[in-house]
Amino acid sequence: MALPNPALTHQKTQWVRLPAQTPQGFIDAVEAAVALLTGTDSNWTTTTPTGSTGTNPATVLIPPATSPILTKFSAIIGVGSATLPAAAQCLDTDAVAADTPCCAFGGQYVAGVNWYDANPFGAAPVRNSLFAAKIAPAITATNVHSVFVIASEETIFIGVQFDDDQGEYYGAWCGAIVEPPDLASAETGAVASGGERLYGMFTSGSSATVSLSANANVGMISSGNNCFGLDHPNTGNGKGALFDPRDDTALIRMEMVRTWTTPTAIGMGKTLGGNPFFRAIYVALNASPYTTLGRARALCFYDRARMGEIIQDASDVDRGYIISGRLNVACESLAFVNTE
Repeated sequence: MALPNPALTHQKTQWVRLPAQTPQGFIDAVEAAVALLTGTDSNWTTTTPTGSTGTNPATVLIPPATSPILTKFSAIIGVGSATLPAAAQCLDTDAVAADTPCCAFGGQYVAGVNWYDANPFGAAPVRNSLFAAKIAPAITATNVHSVFVIASEETIFIGVQFDDDQGEYYGAWCGAIVEPPDLASAETGAVASGGERLYGMFTSGSSATVSLSANANVGMISSGNNCFGLDHPNTGNGKGALFDPRDDTALIRMEMVRTWTTPTAIGMGKTLGGNPFFRAIYVALNASPYTTLGRARALCFYDRARMGEIIQDASDVDRGYIISGRLNVACESLAFVNTE
């Protein structure tokens, strides 16, 4: 296969209410939402990993049977304790916190290995189990109400509503999520040539105000009010990481790059002809010299919209699915874009 990577087509599930506002209830809702995926191309599945208990439950996200990344990638959604996963497995300096969801990514999950252990994804090659900033806040009797999923052939997003009154959200997106600009920038080496892809994860952070700033200039997703962001390099905000294509036993940090100076109030999601306009998102190293890593696959900047809205073109054809910070307020948003 030659670059570019194949186009992706998404499907979105309905919201699944937590059967109980407990760690196990959260995992049950994630599994129920994934089970709603239909068809054969984007129907991810789940399995229960070793070490999953009522107080520290987890589930493994497995790509579709027809997916080209099936043998190269899986992810774990788990709920940590005050000590698990080990702090060494977390990106940056974020400490583990009890009853807080987290996400890890790697190669195929190895059955029999505890999900919170150093490497539940195997060691040939080493695919480190490094957990992102917890997709917080913690699950309590007054927090975390519902879950939904947006999935494609090679990517999956888990969206979590954590405030019933305000309709606020956080989430995690993982899989072959970045298209490299050239073969030299793709993951190769020991992972069956990597399929000319970049495997990684973005999560929103532990702050409820992680957002796409309305007037950011050459910035990245940053703090702000009632909007949604998957990535920012600050502790407590979102995290982005890829396997290093030059050394697939190592991780590198990444961030989404935004170059837009016009306030979103005037609209940036429509063409002159009234059709949706999806602006590509590029990602870069989260360190000098901020080298371009590639382009987010089928995830674009859009306009102000509500979480879960469906975007249609002038012919009423579904073009994409919105993720934003709020269910009941139009916020600056991202869109998972379907094949044209």
